[in-house]
Formats: sequence, structure tokens, C-alpha cells
Amino acid sequence: MAGINRKTYSEQVVEHILHSMKTGKLRPGDKITELAIAQELSISQAPVREAFQVLISRGLVRQKGRAGKYIAKLSPKEIRDSYFAGGVLEGSIVASASDSFSPEDIRSLAQIVNQMKEEAEKNADTDHLAELDVSFHNQLLSKGGNEIVRELWFRSCQAIGKLLFYAKWKEMFDPLQIHLRHKKILDAIRSKNPTLIEKTIRDHYTTAGDIISRHAAQTPSPKDGQRVTPSRGAFAPPSAGSRGSTRNTAKGSA
Repeated sequence: MAGINRKTYSEQVVEHILHSMKTGKLRPGDKITELAIAQELSISQAPVREAFQVLISRGLVRQKGRAGKYIAKLSPKEIRDSYFAGGVLEGSIVASASDSFSPEDIRSLAQIVNQMKEEAEKNADTDHLAELDVSFHNQLLSKGGNEIVRELWFRSCQAIGKLLFYAKWKEMFDPLQIHLRHKKILDAIRSKNPTLIEKTIRDHYTTAGDIISRHAAQTPSPKDGQRVTPSRGAFAPPSAGSRGSTRNTAKGSA
């Protein structure tokens, strides 16, 4: 039936917080509280508490003892290390599956890369390029079939570029360079050379980590105690029986 919201309150809270991170309303280091979010969305604190646990499990929110919960803030070294780990994971997954990429897979990846070029040439907005990036890396990872490694990959670095620093993403990554960086990966996959594929993907992530870490080093930290400012808002109630935990959606890497 059209118009029914089948997501639980906690799932909607997760999406709300992720949106606030992407738009820059919530920045790395900002303090968040269950009460403030609940008041902002006109709901009880229980689903907010559940949403916080989901975000903590993803590495996007950190608990600092009695000081409370904060949007994750990583040091430049932590960002570089995380992206290095992401490159190792994706590189090994894709290299090990180098022979399984069919002509149809190659055409699909090439279409995404061509769309990146078209969007870059017309100065597309960040959202569309980010969606193409997500689609590209999701297709690469789909060849591995290992959900545990995929989850580790997401936690290692994807939340950093696409969420913690999403508001500044276009400042950090030139649209044409995004196209060229992904074309390089595509060319490596076409070669079916596992060594070249793994090295190209590792380099892709190492470069992204360097760019983001430099930006993080130049970004001032929020004032101590900064938190979400409550405002009016409400969610549509979830439909009956729509209980369940929020599942992770993989993100790509510029």
C-alpha cells in the first residue's frame, strides 16, 4: 500500500542522524544526546537509544565514558590507517575474483565510469557523483561474496569519506579526478592481472586517505560540549510488525 512507512523509528533516527552528518549539521567531534534527538524528532528516547547503538557499531558515534556520546572524530593518522585497511580489504577481494568479472560486469562498470565523466564535465552535484562511486565499489565487492570482510571494509574507511566528511567531499575531490581514478581501477580489472588490480585499488584508497587526513588536520574542532539543538519535527509511525534492526548499506570511496 502506498504511503505506508515500513521503517522502525530507530531506523528513521539512524537515517536522520546520517543526513545531519552529510549536510554538515553534525560534524566530527560534536556531542549528541538521546534527549536532544528525541525532542528534535518528537519521539521517545528508546528508539534514539537503539539508533545510537547502531551508529556506535558502525564506528560513526563514540561513547566517551561519562562525558557522553560524540560524532566520531579521527586523527589524520587514524584516517590514513583506516583507508589503508580499506584498500587492503577491497584490493584482496577484487584481486582474488579477477577471473570472475564477465564482459557484462566490465560493461556495467564502464557505464558507471562514463557517467562519472559526463557528470564531471557538467559540474554535477556531489550527491550524484557519490551515488556513482557507491555503485562502482558495490559492484566490485559483490564479486567477493564475503559479508564479514565487506562489513570490515565499510567500518575501516567508508563511513569517513561519505559521512563524517561528506559535507566537504566536493572540496576534497575534484570531479574529473574522481572519474580518472575509477577509470584506472577499471583498466586494471580489464587486464585480469591480480597483482595490478590489488596495487591499483590499494593506491586508490591510500590517496583518498591522504586527501581526507590533510583536510581533517585543517578543520577546526567544535567547541567542547557542542550538541544538537532541538527543533520541531516528527516521524511517520512505522507500520504494524515493522520491527527489526537497521542494516548497513555499503558506501564507496572517491
